[in-house]
Amino acid sequence: GGLTTLYTVPFPALNANDTPSGQPITGTAVYLGGLAIDTATGELYFAQSAQNWQSGDYVPADIGIYKISITGGAPTLVAGGTTAGLSSPLYMTLDTADNLIFFDDSIVADGRFPAVDNLDVANLTTGAVTVLQSFNTIDPNFLRLQGLAIDTANSTLYLTAVDYNTSSDNA
Repeated sequence: GGLTTLYTVPFPALNANDTPSGQPITGTAVYLGGLAIDTATGELYFAQSAQNWQSGDYVPADIGIYKISITGGAPTLVAGGTTAGLSSPLYMTLDTADNLIFFDDSIVADGRFPAVDNLDVANLTTGAVTVLQSFNTIDPNFLRLQGLAIDTANSTLYLTAVDYNTSSDNA
């Protein structure tokens, strides 16, 4: 079959900080991340980050894990928003048997915000987010989570990471 668009977000034009009409870019830049599907319910989960284009500050109300039906409709915030304290969720994996979604929240430090490198889990019903592991973020070249997978039959969570200090430690 062909491609089906379920959700799109506007993204500011990227030509020297001006729109095609020459006006300064305003608003929020939204970045979509990883995907996970619940085939039993037909729900597609995705990560979303957002930054104010002018200041570079996070827009917490738009950051989180969302779901949308594979038949279309509006996305629903599952975990995140203003109270969750998320920065940049990206990779994720579903554990539907336990009603959980595991995801990373990882971003390199910038003058406007500190480095974050967390392995998080959210309850799919309540939206409550728990940090399972916070990795060292003191070194600017810190370990960064790069992918997640779960073996629900054996209750095992797998993750991949990169250590920018040495290639021999990458897993």
